[in-house]
Amino acid sequence: MSATSTSDPRIRDALHRLSGLRWLAAVHLFVFHLRAVHQAGRLAAEPSPLAIPLFDLLPGWLDRLCERGYCATSLFFLLSGFTLRWLYIDANGDLTVEPRVFWRARITRLFPLHIALLVLIAPLVVVFASGLAAKTFFGVPVATSTYLAIGFALSATLTQAWFPEYALSWNFPTWALSNVAFFYAVFPWTARKLRGCSDKSKLWIAVLIPLVSLVPPAVSLWVCGEDRQMMFDGVEFWKQFWNEFVMRTPLFWWPHFVLGMLVAEFAWRRHAAVPGAAAGPGPVSGPRLVLEAVSGAKGSPTSRWPGVVAGGLSVGDVSAVLLAAILVAPEWLWSEGLEWPGYWQRLMLRHGLVAP
Repeated sequence: MSATSTSDPRIRDALHRLSGLRWLAAVHLFVFHLRAVHQAGRLAAEPSPLAIPLFDLLPGWLDRLCERGYCATSLFFLLSGFTLRWLYIDANGDLTVEPRVFWRARITRLFPLHIALLVLIAPLVVVFASGLAAKTFFGVPVATSTYLAIGFALSATLTQAWFPEYALSWNFPTWALSNVAFFYAVFPWTARKLRGCSDKSKLWIAVLIPLVSLVPPAVSLWVCGEDRQMMFDGVEFWKQFWNEFVMRTPLFWWPHFVLGMLVAEFAWRRHAAVPGAAAGPGPVSGPRLVLEAVSGAKGSPTSRWPGVVAGGLSVGDVSAVLLAAILVAPEWLWSEGLEWPGYWQRLMLRHGLVAP
């Protein structure tokens, strides 16, 4: 981390705000999973202790908001790209630290707690795996002990998201950490490639990323249809395999990370171009101006901020309202208006439609 990134309290404040946004996304995703557990309990042949009656009392719009918590996944990956670009790349597009220093900091942040949790939940994983009807490695049946050993090795190295059968084999949520580990690994390379792009090319990349991200799920839905469950039990193996491949593989989520990096760069440059923004030490002037404008601090150039629209609302405010409308939109809008089955809606929203 560069000295300039942490020396200014307003820059630290911006990262705290991003942490707040990340917390809201985490809560949204957590409630989504609670609702999924409740739905599974309701569909059980016998009354299930997993059911959460509170969800049955929610109004329709709030229930839809909870159900679409899966959209928070792409936001997490986008925020990761934004934060790393903000902290580790200077105004010229160069890394502010050596790659090995960056990787060492990321490894020490990710792995100790991750490994400790794997060991802690091992007894539960053994019991869970013993009850699975299908334990395979690329379709070949394996013993429970082999399944557990492969799953632990992949999870411990955060490579499980590359193996559809094992992405959810141990600590389920860490498939997303597996993606983040890949983003960390290629971050220096990604930064160098973006540095070599023209401004026009970067803009086109940002515009095309949401569209490109929709290609894998669209192909999967066209080939495999909607027949999907969480685990590899009770469905045609290769349908589930390719579905998990699309949903978990880091390479298909990497565009969201790149988009986050580009958004951070656009924010830096846009607000650095506001009249009077050149004041201040070196490349920090751009982010400082952004933070002053966002916070509304005394003397901030909010009135000259290009992102402000009529009535004092920012582009972000308008976008947030639009996003909220999408997240609570009734099912008939998708099924009748767009003629999309329910599962099309989930994959398309999650993988790219809400990215802009």
